[in-house]
Amino acid sequence: METRKLVELPSTFEVERCPFCGAIRVHGRYVDRSVETVVRELAEEYVTRGRIVEGLDRVGVQGVRVLGSTAVVKLSAEVGGVEVVQELPVELRFTRSPCPRCLRLKGKKYEAVVQLRAGNPRGRTLVAEIAESLKNAEGVVEVKEVDEGVDIYLADKSSALRVVREVGSNYVVRVVTTWEDSRMRSGRRKSKAVYSVRVYSVRSGDTVEMRGRVYTVERFGRSSVTLVDRESGERVTLSLRDFWKLEPSIR
Repeated sequence: METRKLVELPSTFEVERCPFCGAIRVHGRYVDRSVETVVRELAEEYVTRGRIVEGLDRVGVQGVRVLGSTAVVKLSAEVGGVEVVQELPVELRFTRSPCPRCLRLKGKKYEAVVQLRAGNPRGRTLVAEIAESLKNAEGVVEVKEVDEGVDIYLADKSSALRVVREVGSNYVVRVVTTWEDSRMRSGRRKSKAVYSVRVYSVRSGDTVEMRGRVYTVERFGRSSVTLVDRESGERVTLSLRDFWKLEPSIR
């Protein structure tokens, strides 16, 4: 007598995986997840859609084991207050398909540029230090030294934003975002993001010129700066956001 399935899972799952980074395609998007996680999510979708035997309560997926080309999905349910556990085998058919990100990396194509620039003379040393630390960062396609500083080309905008956040969390920076090379692709407008990151080396005692007045830096923190007006002696504390809006010159 054939045992009925608790959930009507398909006999086969197609698993499309990038041969370079291992990302798996799910609903048209490549995601960085394990095969077990992807199969579990697919099985849970079948439960959510109601592909279960009538008369069952509390149906759920307890876990997934992958054994070569077979996934074993462990299901549980209640029938008349009694828990029932069932393991269903599902064949996995793996196909190799490079993800768009890896195709860009292999072809040195990029979607974003992080331009590292020195905000003041001492910042040049920091720019070189940062660029060296980012050469092997995830998503970096190419690193180029230019007259103004260093340009870092990245395969996607998310990798670029991660780099900008990392630099901003460790250094005093001012970031300006612009867009270039706007064009229509598949009915959607695509543009390359350019993040201009000015890196400053600021110390107590440095000189700041701002709107015709000269100040001395008393304290420069991650979120605010305290300045002393050299003429009046007045102490001024500004958030970094307001400070950059005043377009200061730091020496």
